[in-house]
Amino acid sequence: MLLHQRRDKSTQKTKGSKGINGIYTLMCQTKRYFQRNETSEYQDTRIRISVNAHGMIMLEGNIDGKRHRLSTRTKATFWLLAWYSCHASSAFLSLYEKRFDTLSQIDTTFREYGTQILENTQNYRNAFTQKEELSKFRTLCETFGDMALNEIKASHILKWQNNTNKAPKTILNYRGTLNIIFKYAVYAP
Repeated sequence: MLLHQRRDKSTQKTKGSKGINGIYTLMCQTKRYFQRNETSEYQDTRIRISVNAHGMIMLEGNIDGKRHRLSTRTKATFWLLAWYSCHASSAFLSLYEKRFDTLSQIDTTFREYGTQILENTQNYRNAFTQKEELSKFRTLCETFGDMALNEIKASHILKWQNNTNKAPKTILNYRGTLNIIFKYAVYAP
């Protein structure tokens, strides 16, 4: 297969990609198991399918004006590329929701939301770092654990920072954990 021989980063960059994409489209129209059955509010969102240097399928698209490139964590094969070309939007939205874990509840506590985010992002850290993040998170939960996520203000964090008896470097490390949690909270509706 051309993709495996050339190992380009994108199917759009291969010489035969227009032909391959045409085959995928034709398969979507004629085969029952590749039919489109997508319904979403982002139907007009254009999703680009690519293959990274490791041979994994990547989906790239924009949501709310922000570009996201998400890995499907599957090796590129002809059949998977064909399936993703027909179901790109629904697969992209599913990966987006898994990664950013959008919660519909506004009254979610810091402890509940932080636990979900640290579990969902643990693949980006090794085991030792994950253990350290969870340790810092448990310490932060002593102060912010029962507060609703939308009620935590910068003044609360500054008050905690000034009243704690930790070294400045340690406080920066704890603020890093807070940043991980609040970064994903921005995407929550």
